[in-house]
Amino acid sequence: MLRTAVRVLIVLALSCASRVVDADPVAYRLDLLYYEGDTVHGRTLRGLGYRPAVNDSGEVAAVGYAEGSGAFVFTSAGVVAEAGQTLDGKKLVQISGRVEMNNAGQIAFSAQAEGD
Repeated sequence: MLRTAVRVLIVLALSCASRVVDADPVAYRLDLLYYEGDTVHGRTLRGLGYRPAVNDSGEVAAVGYAEGSGAFVFTSAGVVAEAGQTLDGKKLVQISGRVEMNNAGQIAFSAQAEGD
């Protein structure tokens, strides 16, 4: 569990650092948001995707892997999408481990739909 927590912290640090070029380092604070085994929007977290997305407001979006239900995209506000959900008339069968989010809070992710 500690290894996962450290991984999340490092990933968040790298994600923030890759987007900050000439910013005052004192203006940023890193917090550990999720541990393996935490309940995230009713799902038991078993892992995270490639890296979470962090926008300039500090909002975080990530791909999580849940016990018994597969991958899901989430923010602190709720679940955005999950395997088994139907979007635009197609059932999502797999969600990739990478997510992006812009400063308006719009989220992009890759998924495979049934029949694709």
